[in-house]
Amino acid sequence: MKGKRFFAAVFFAAFILLAGGRSVSASVKYIMMGDSYSARRTVTAPNAWPDYVMKQLNLNPAEVRVERLSGYGFIRDGRKFVVRLNAIPDSKAVRKIILVGGMGNDYHAEGGGTRSRIENAMERFDEIAARKFPNADIMYSAPNWGTGAFRQKLCRTRTPWYREKSRALGWQYLENTEYSLRVTHPETMFLEDGIHPNKRGQARLGLALSAAIRSQWAEGLDGKERAESDDGVGETATVSEDIKARRLLLPEMSLVTPHSIRLIWEPVEGAASYEIYGNLLTLKLKKLQTLSASRTAVERDGLESGKCCKYVVCAYDRNHRQIARSRELHIVTPKSKYTNCNSVSFTRHSTALREGTSITIMASESFAASGKKPYPASNGELRYISDTPEIADFLYPGVLAGIRKGTCRIYAVSQSGIYDVCTVTVR
Repeated sequence: MKGKRFFAAVFFAAFILLAGGRSVSASVKYIMMGDSYSARRTVTAPNAWPDYVMKQLNLNPAEVRVERLSGYGFIRDGRKFVVRLNAIPDSKAVRKIILVGGMGNDYHAEGGGTRSRIENAMERFDEIAARKFPNADIMYSAPNWGTGAFRQKLCRTRTPWYREKSRALGWQYLENTEYSLRVTHPETMFLEDGIHPNKRGQARLGLALSAAIRSQWAEGLDGKERAESDDGVGETATVSEDIKARRLLLPEMSLVTPHSIRLIWEPVEGAASYEIYGNLLTLKLKKLQTLSASRTAVERDGLESGKCCKYVVCAYDRNHRQIARSRELHIVTPKSKYTNCNSVSFTRHSTALREGTSITIMASESFAASGKKPYPASNGELRYISDTPEIADFLYPGVLAGIRKGTCRIYAVSQSGIYDVCTVTVR
């Protein structure tokens, strides 16, 4: 009997120690919880969005509890978000719960990730949070889930479920962050699996979340001494000497007639030749011609009037390695009900911002023919580009984030290639 009591006592003591290892310290004010997007997955993506958010918002790591929950969602595998929240000891000191993700995992939930099941689980999460952390507000975002048409469509159709239910529950929904990784070439933001963000994707997501959080929550974000963590995030405070501007290839329309189009561009450093690709917008690109490095203009004749054409220019070095590739241009030949952009202008041509903050900087465009619209497939949307995204990069169109100290240039580019430039200084 004594032996049983002894083992029972040992078991109880071990349970208390294990539970204590997961307890919420009185100093913890913020809980960050996320799915696999919050995990540090590889050496090429050593930091995840919680690490960037802590740095950008000057949060002391000792005051933050991070739950990195690969595979977790509101309903997958027994409501993992809900179960994990319920396992955290009660605390009146917690002021914010920042919850990110779950959409991709909920889609794969047993029994189907239906809207009603997700909303019921979100209600349960809210009930537990209100009981265990009575002084905490909840901030939430469901970022888009990977590359490919299927996942992009899934994001567009399911994101409104999470957004609308969050607002109904009184949560602070982090606007625009759900689409922070949806860019012209999303593969540049993801690892080879096409699902999880790479280093650049994590930085972009972290900066987008930080900007959205900062806009809705001023308390505790200013006037605090920045606490550097030991995970390498603090290393971005200084400019590395090996950071150089990207080789940008920005061909633009210089002339368009009913049957011809002329493109021009600035020489690309290190280029030995250029290759021109093009076709009608609805057809596959094909190689049209090769130019020497001394030629930075091309004219295409014999085109059909009233059609939308697309073009791409690539630069190659002496070993025929591609060193720069332009984005796809869409240009309409005249005698059509559509028109091209003929000028782009930033609201200002130089600006400055502090490291870890974001600003809005927009450009406007004018069109060659009044009363006409850009070709529908192009939508006439401006594309915003940074030549040094390690210094400053766009979280989403028109919203620029300062990532580290330095100077770079940003571009607003129309579908016809017409662009304007702004110099940015990050202090």
